[in-house]
Amino acid sequence: MTSVQRNDSRRKRSIFSFGDEDDDDEQHNFVLEPLSKQVVDRAAFTAPHFDPDRFLSSRRHLGLERLKVELNSHLKFLKAELVELINRDYQDFINLSTNLKGVDKAIDDVKRPLRRMETQVQGVRSHCQQTIDTLEQQLAYRGELREKKG
Repeated sequence: MTSVQRNDSRRKRSIFSFGDEDDDDEQHNFVLEPLSKQVVDRAAFTAPHFDPDRFLSSRRHLGLERLKVELNSHLKFLKAELVELINRDYQDFINLSTNLKGVDKAIDDVKRPLRRMETQVQGVRSHCQQTIDTLEQQLAYRGELREKKG
């Protein structure tokens, strides 16, 4: 492949690259340093009524190359932040799954006595209700006897 063909193949590539290729900027003959991390405000993207056209219009003065560097820089920052969050919580996640290994057996061990107790409580309730019903019937009978006597 001749150098002219290589240059043509480079031109066919998209201006924007959202991959992790660090050499992408070297393909083009420009040197732009990434902007600070605070340049792209996260709230701008997470706002309920985010308008991409308005966002891009507000950065029209940057030019496409500078905007590309800004967005790629922000993307790299977000990826690094995501990896940091995953790494921070990864050990807790692993510990959680490890700590849950014996929980099923412990739950089953507690379920059996609770079910027995529930059955016993239902039996006592039933017996108490029968006693209450019997007492109410006897009280009703006594009330009828009093009315007949009086």
